[in-house]
Amino acid sequence: MLGANARPAEACSFPPCVAFSVAPSAGTKVPSNLPAIAVNRFFEQPPPPSDLGPFTIELLDANGSVVPTVSGLDSYQFVTLLRPTDQLSAGSYRLRVKEPCPAALPAGTIVETEFFVGAASPMPSFLGKVSLLPSAVESIQVGTSRGTCVAPITASVAHLIIEPSTEVQPFAAVALYTVLVDGKVWAVSNYGSLKDPIYLFNPRSVQQIHGRCERPDPSYEDDGPALGHHTGELRMHIAGAKSDPPGVAFEFDLVCPDGTGTDGGVAADAGAVLTLSTPACGCSVGAIAPEGRGVWALVLLLNVCWLRFRTSKESRVFRRGR
Repeated sequence: MLGANARPAEACSFPPCVAFSVAPSAGTKVPSNLPAIAVNRFFEQPPPPSDLGPFTIELLDANGSVVPTVSGLDSYQFVTLLRPTDQLSAGSYRLRVKEPCPAALPAGTIVETEFFVGAASPMPSFLGKVSLLPSAVESIQVGTSRGTCVAPITASVAHLIIEPSTEVQPFAAVALYTVLVDGKVWAVSNYGSLKDPIYLFNPRSVQQIHGRCERPDPSYEDDGPALGHHTGELRMHIAGAKSDPPGVAFEFDLVCPDGTGTDGGVAADAGAVLTLSTPACGCSVGAIAPEGRGVWALVLLLNVCWLRFRTSKESRVFRRGR
């Protein structure tokens, strides 16, 4: 648990809003029966500032005609789901978004992202499997409340390798992953990406779990789970889906050089990690909000840079009046 402490206001302050991301992203392909398109709106603090203006989203087909859709909020905060009223036909589509956030793009900017639609695919009934690399002690950067946004710690790190099933792969561009440790949410990805957290204030990754070796008291950093043996679970949700495939359970150990985290002081074999592909219980639909997301701001800054880069590289940008 993180302690609260005073910090300079300018140390880790960002604009009240920063752009958005879209799943499916530019250039990706999805089945014609995808349940929904996800548009993630990023803000520093809820609720969004009242002076942002309207945030409009339109889906256009290859001829430039507007495709009928119904929009609504997802279970995840700031995620808008755009549901086609009819199954899409194969071909190219463009998602047109009017960005109201002046901190991200000039006022009135319209961004169009093109993606492609193929044949329909059955909704996944099997998530896939999880493998773990041997845990290792590393120096990593984690979130902190000290005022610097991020701080280095020495930790035992377990790296997850997520291999989606062939059933999931057609929907990869709109899939979201959640990792739980000992029954509690550890990290949530963004829709369509294993690398990008959906909550900007929590820079944890679904591909990495860490446990700090030496824990000061009080601690102002994200120390992670206690050292020792843990159980984990991977879950997957497709944007707008009414049900999810069963989760995949796994086990892992977090061990530091002095044997901390082992049973009875005997050094554990870091390579003896159990990899299970048996479904864990849980076919719940929707989202689980990570605990403590309000203290992290590092990923907000990273998303500012990343989203601006991706917008310029992958999307076509149109400015009003041109």
